Amino acid sequence: MWLNPTKCAFGVTSGKFLGFIIHERGIDANPEKVRAIINMQSPRTIKDLLRLNRRIVKQRLANLPRLASVSPGEKLGLYLAASPHAVSSVLIKESSGEQLPIYYVSHTLSGPEGRYPPIEKLALALVLSARKLRPYFQAHPVEVITDQPLRQLLKWAVELGEHDIRYVPRTAIKAQAVADFIAELTQATNEDLEQPPEAWILHVDGLSNSKGAGAGLVLLAPDGRSFERSLRFGFKATNNEAEYEALLLVAEQLSSAYEARDPTMAKYLAQVRDLTAKFPYFTLSNVPREENERADALAKLASKPTCKTCPKIEELPARAIEVATTAPGNAPITWVHELLRFKRDGTLPHDEVVARRLRRTHAWYAEEGGRLYRRSFTYPLLRCLEPDEAQTVLAEVHEGVCGEHSGGRTLAHKLLRQGYYWPSMCRDAKAYAQRCGACQEHARAPRQPAVPLSPVACAWPFAQWGLDLLGPFPPASGQRKYIIVGVDYFTKWVEAEPLVTITEHQMKKFVWRNLVTRFGLPKAIITDNGPQFAGRRFREFCASHGIQLRFSSVAHPQTNGLVEVTNRSILDGLKRRVSAARSAWTDELPSILWSLRTTPKTATGESPYSLTFGTEAVLPPEMTISTLRIRSFVEKVSNEGLRASLDMLEERRADAHLKALSYQRAVARVYNRKVRPRPIKLGDLVLRKTEVSNPTRAKGKLAPKWEGPYRVMEVVRPGTYRLTSMDGSPVPRT
Repeated sequence: MWLNPTKCAFGVTSGKFLGFIIHERGIDANPEKVRAIINMQSPRTIKDLLRLNRRIVKQRLANLPRLASVSPGEKLGLYLAASPHAVSSVLIKESSGEQLPIYYVSHTLSGPEGRYPPIEKLALALVLSARKLRPYFQAHPVEVITDQPLRQLLKWAVELGEHDIRYVPRTAIKAQAVADFIAELTQATNEDLEQPPEAWILHVDGLSNSKGAGAGLVLLAPDGRSFERSLRFGFKATNNEAEYEALLLVAEQLSSAYEARDPTMAKYLAQVRDLTAKFPYFTLSNVPREENERADALAKLASKPTCKTCPKIEELPARAIEVATTAPGNAPITWVHELLRFKRDGTLPHDEVVARRLRRTHAWYAEEGGRLYRRSFTYPLLRCLEPDEAQTVLAEVHEGVCGEHSGGRTLAHKLLRQGYYWPSMCRDAKAYAQRCGACQEHARAPRQPAVPLSPVACAWPFAQWGLDLLGPFPPASGQRKYIIVGVDYFTKWVEAEPLVTITEHQMKKFVWRNLVTRFGLPKAIITDNGPQFAGRRFREFCASHGIQLRFSSVAHPQTNGLVEVTNRSILDGLKRRVSAARSAWTDELPSILWSLRTTPKTATGESPYSLTFGTEAVLPPEMTISTLRIRSFVEKVSNEGLRASLDMLEERRADAHLKALSYQRAVARVYNRKVRPRPIKLGDLVLRKTEVSNPTRAKGKLAPKWEGPYRVMEVVRPGTYRLTSMDGSPVPRT
């Protein structure tokens, strides 16, 4: 038997008092035997027993039991106990023949758990222990010490299969007494719950007949006041439905004595249980009709037809369950509500697909304290969030005090580690990050192309030129700071000139002096959208000479890539040549141009000089260290060879053109493998780079990289669009 030392010290009863002493001496502590032993003892013997009792109590108080610690891999034991109102378990370990407690678990039975048979209560205690003491079950082999055949009965075998659990018969009580004591203590605690000092009492009654249906309600306050209400239904209802409409209550079904098989009754029952969960204290009982006369009279009054002399009766036009799901302002039924209703009373949604999914996945969820939690493989129980709660948590974690505007995948994993869950959290986190304004304004520019490569082919020399600007550079002689660069798309011939200013007039002078007067009128000129090229004067100049002016994309256009590559080559050459005297870059520019013109190109296999003049140029090293063609130079023979080369130049140019087309196709195949399409349709909202529309605003580390939004007004071709602002005005240079 178990002794409370405090009660012994004050001597509650002599039966319990001496019963403990006799038990310590090895005699069965039966009350009848105790009385018989007391009657046979002399006063001196009783005094000795009391002295012995005090010594034992002091010894027990000096050596109170404590929870023990465990070592990795150590074998543990588990005792289970069940009472009508609670289940408990004690986790122990063996040490020197003594069983030491490690941890205990207790659980008050509620709802249908109280109707479990004893063996199923023990199984429930085992499952609860495995859930609450999960670290111990995962790190240690556990022996369940019981005298019941739990192995054959256990319904939660799948859940417990992940642990190393063995079942051994119980041969002695030992720590089983601790588990029994915890179950009894839990029961006592449950029975000692304080009842509310004051309660409101509601009497309801419903009535349905051939004339109509109605309900009566009488609410009694603790101070004796009463409130009466009579309701006439604007729809047909059975007696039970009328009872539910009175306060959505039917006593037998809510107490689970009867089953709600009708779909309408099941809806009533589910809503009633949802409402009762919101009250701190709620009881439901049947009363005789004579104790409910006033509510019955009000229900009869509501079921009668309306007359002039009848008192005023309120109308209820629709069922309460229909109003609750369709009335504006009420929150829709969410996935959390569906799971909670299914777990509480087995109510399934009308959609068969949703119902089938609910039956398949409900085992992963558990209800604790009226909230829904999901079991996790890695983390503890994850709290399931409603849609509005999920949006609140997403906003706080993404851009709140501790938010760093992380991406969708990182945001979802962070929420999971914090202990939250909802079915679409990855998709919602990604969508939230994509809609974030700050994330869009400061997003990195995508490196992967969005549209396939569009090579610019030219079948005739000097028919198509690309123009671009380079600079500013350190001021050189004459305050020249810029370079205008022109490249022929067929021969790759480069023309460049230093400039002081980059105006439309300077662009016209360069085209006339360096292109038209030397190589003839070109068919087309490709430029970017700079104001020097897109201005009215330059447009009129090109139109007056029959030159097509084509514009590429706004920032680093792919269609003007040849000029961009040439600019990079010129810039690299200048950096290497003028590292000391930076203002002397204009003196080194002709040398760099000569190098570019005489270097063979991979695309054509020929140098721009040879495709232009029909022969290779003589370089300065050949004059210092002579080559074979310099040694064997004969002017007459050389002139004949130059003329013959000019006659065959057309064929060489045709071969170069074929090589260039083959090279472009090979480059396009490699380039198109990296394409990640970003489909943009007419009317879509887009952002564009800040450096394109407002270069001064783009300066600074904290300046946004993107601005907008703009609406797509016209799709010129894939990857090329015309934009309008949100008020409908067209955006220039797009």
